[in-house]
Amino acid sequence: MASNDIERFEVAATYSEAVVYIGATVYLAGQVPENTGGQDITEQTKDVLSLIEQRLTVAGGDKSRILTATIYLTNLERDYKPMNEVWNQWIPSGTAPARTTVGVSTLASSQWLIEITVTAARK
Repeated sequence: MASNDIERFEVAATYSEAVVYIGATVYLAGQVPENTGGQDITEQTKDVLSLIEQRLTVAGGDKSRILTATIYLTNLERDYKPMNEVWNQWIPSGTAPARTTVGVSTLASSQWLIEITVTAARK
């Protein structure tokens, strides 16, 4: 899905090294799982990505227009691969944003394994 107002550089399956956009931008706060009871990283990631998709839609964007994403994981070594598998199925091919994944010791709730923040272009 090409767009004249978004330019992606060095696009890989999981991320783009750089994304340039001219126009309106949507900045989402960090999104965390709503349902954490017994959920593993795969389920928490699906939950967070669903929230991101919903909030982008309301703000006039969509997941194909995400410019940057920062992903925080409380157990980077254990959870990076399964989180990435969910991410790779969710993000449309050829639209991977510039992305950073960071290991953190804790998030605001000890039940949260993941938090994701994104910036996206509006439609």
